[in-house]
Amino acid sequence: MANKTIGIFSGTYAGTSGAKMLLKSPVTGAVMNTSGGDELTEVSAGFFTCTVSQAISGWFAVVVIDSANGLLIEGGWVSIPSDAAGLYVVDDPTAQTGVGYGPRTVLITVTDGTDGLPGSVVTLSRGGLSRTVVAGTGGVARFNVTDGDWDVAIESAGYDFSGAVLTVAGNTTQTYPLDPITISPSSPGFVTGYWVVRSVNGTPYAGVAVLVRAVRPVAGSTGTIHAGENRTATSDANGIASFTNLIPGWLYRVTIDGVVSAEVAIAPNATGTVSLGSAVLPTV
Repeated sequence: MANKTIGIFSGTYAGTSGAKMLLKSPVTGAVMNTSGGDELTEVSAGFFTCTVSQAISGWFAVVVIDSANGLLIEGGWVSIPSDAAGLYVVDDPTAQTGVGYGPRTVLITVTDGTDGLPGSVVTLSRGGLSRTVVAGTGGVARFNVTDGDWDVAIESAGYDFSGAVLTVAGNTTQTYPLDPITISPSSPGFVTGYWVVRSVNGTPYAGVAVLVRAVRPVAGSTGTIHAGENRTATSDANGIASFTNLIPGWLYRVTIDGVVSAEVAIAPNATGTVSLGSAVLPTV
């Protein structure tokens, strides 16, 4: 029989003491470890472990209870192959906030160089894992990940981010200042629309020809006949493809390499510079 360490991350119950973990058979519901559960120890904020000495292998449903509050967590799964010793980590399915099932807390702050940018969309990816979090107050996005190198992608209207690699070997705090996007202004009454074209790994993609064409005016529009021709912009070193003098309220179609990808509408009340609706361009 090998001693197996079972870990569970739950920021919801950080600071809880006296909790126990039960491993239940997915077939019979029978408890496979100690009948009353194995004691959990909080080894870092919100990350708990316990040692299971019974000879067990396979998939198990994880249940966490404590004497004061009863059932805390139910529904996470853990796989223990061949009764092998090691660390087996399961998530709290009701409170998971990070990529994978990692014990490391990563706090990413997105700023304009001075102030936080709440609403920024932050993505961490590594291998086949990917997790996206919208930054909250102060531009802070929280993740819980395993150790390793994570690709960082950030999107925020009016700003650009060239991508980064974040090395995690413990609880990590990182700030990323974004660069403001400078785009040619439009004539009065029109807007400048832009995209940041990105490669498969999320970095800015330069030299991509993006085409747009007006396809429908705003309902009730009068007095304008729009030439139904494509306009082309090539993404620059920052991946930005922009178009001046778009008409608020009108619908436009974006095309690349002759493949229609999507239609985007300009809000009727849009002014100045606006980020256009996101699209996947299959040929990039």
